[in-house]
Amino acid sequence: MQPVYRSYARDNGVDEAEAARRLELRQVLARPEIEAFKARYADRLDTSYWDDSRDGFQLVLRLKQGPLPAIREIPTAHGTIPVKFTRVSGKTLGEISTILAANHARLREQVPGLQGTGVDEVHAAITVYVLAPAEEHAAYEAQQSSLSTQLGVPVTFKFLPGPMESEPPGPAQEPTA
Repeated sequence: MQPVYRSYARDNGVDEAEAARRLELRQVLARPEIEAFKARYADRLDTSYWDDSRDGFQLVLRLKQGPLPAIREIPTAHGTIPVKFTRVSGKTLGEISTILAANHARLREQVPGLQGTGVDEVHAAITVYVLAPAEEHAAYEAQQSSLSTQLGVPVTFKFLPGPMESEPPGPAQEPTA
């Protein structure tokens, strides 16, 4: 098995064969059918992402408005893909991205050790990537509520084991995975 399958299997609590099936299905085999399905909701689609939990392998589509479709599966030539629709409960990803861009300088000032920022599409939050010793993590976490209130969007910290690769300054810097 490929290392990516082993890693996915370990991270998601499934065996390597299931990991291979999921990754091949979503990344290669059914991609055109998935994209065509998502296009049907393009006018109100906020984001889509994969829920990879042990029992929850499914495509999640978060819609901006309107009724949630009753569809629960996408039939493809390579197997059925479970699908779940949710509705935006706070700000859309576009709104969060705008807030992040407008407040990037503020974050640089208020968060020493900031290495990058990003938008968490699953939790509709701003993620702040920080390089800090373990003994300082609690102080950063104590700032979360205040930053969330200031920005009007949930903020979470992710602590990095080492510095990120150098990127040009600006909003929406994300670590490479």
